[in-house]
Amino acid sequence: MKGHLAELEEKKKRLAIAMRGNCERVGMLVNPLISDLAEMRIAEAAQLMDEIVVQQAELLNVSAKIASISAELYG
Repeated sequence: MKGHLAELEEKKKRLAIAMRGNCERVGMLVNPLISDLAEMRIAEAAQLMDEIVVQQAELLNVSAKIASISAELYG
């Protein structure tokens, strides 16, 4: 069970890194200080936001599993 917990914690770290990267990318794509409003790549940012929504759902699921296993292992 501790091995599974370690795998889940590693997955959580990978998801968080991926989410941060996508969030930063969205920020670059829709930043009016960087790009002219007419030239912003809104469609690409929207696609990334869809990915972020899925990543967050996975992150919440993994976090819940980690909490459950930790409670079983450590009380």
